[in-house]
Amino acid sequence: MWRKPFILACWLCLGLLMACSEQDTTPKGSFIFADGTETNLADYRGRWVVINYWATWCKPCLKEIPHFNRLHDDRRNSAVVIGVDFDNGQDAVLAGRIQQMGIRFPVVTRDPAAGLDHTRPTVLPTTVIYNPQGELSTILLGDQTWESLEAALDGTGK
Repeated sequence: MWRKPFILACWLCLGLLMACSEQDTTPKGSFIFADGTETNLADYRGRWVVINYWATWCKPCLKEIPHFNRLHDDRRNSAVVIGVDFDNGQDAVLAGRIQQMGIRFPVVTRDPAAGLDHTRPTVLPTTVIYNPQGELSTILLGDQTWESLEAALDGTGK
């Protein structure tokens, strides 16, 4: 009589072990980019890390991309811009979306939120900013401008 519950419990434990072994083993705070390169938050110590969540269907996202491109170009020594495709495109799909959006900054192949100190946003656009010490500084909702990005990085708010 006790065999059936015991066998069922063994199968459940085995299934749980298999599921755990298939979990993402990417190190905490790491970024894997569309071009195949990999880095982590610690590599950016001393620079602001600006993570921008976007989607091709998001009109405000399209509107703000030029400001993130400018930030990427103009503040390269003090800030890094990292893009996240909210719809998790991969390979050729992701490359097409990057081109469609006119993005010139690096884009990751998976959402880094799980390995960092923020959660996946529920609204777009969302921008998550980490300070030069690697600590979560602020989360900006809505489309950003050059001025709002500069203010966030200079500590004066939006």
